[in-house]
Amino acid sequence: EMGKWVLAGMRRWILTHPNQCENMHMLNSDHPSGRHSAVDWSKPDLEKFPNYAKVKGNEVILLPGDFLFVPTYWIHYIVSLNLNIQCNSRSGKWSGYDKDIRQCGFRA
Repeated sequence: EMGKWVLAGMRRWILTHPNQCENMHMLNSDHPSGRHSAVDWSKPDLEKFPNYAKVKGNEVILLPGDFLFVPTYWIHYIVSLNLNIQCNSRSGKWSGYDKDIRQCGFRA
C-alpha cells in the first residue's frame, strides 16, 4: 500500500482494481516489466488489446496538498501535468486483493 502526497504541481492518476488485470493485458511475471500493462494507456490500440475497452477505473487529478492512498496491487498509470514534486510513503501490504492478483497469474 502506498500514500502519495503532491507537494507542488499536478499529477493525473488513473487506477483500476486488480480484478481488471485480464482487461489490462498484463505482462507476465517473467517479462522484465512483469505486472505492468502492455497497453499504452495514453493511446490504447484497441485492435491489439480489445479487452482494454472494458476496463473500469478511477481517475483523479492531484493538486498541491492532495493525498492519494493506493491499495496493494492496484494497477495505476501516472501522468505529470507539469513540473511537480511528490512524496511517497509505503505502509505495508494488505492481503485482501491476493486472490485477484493470483487469478492474473501472479504471486501475491
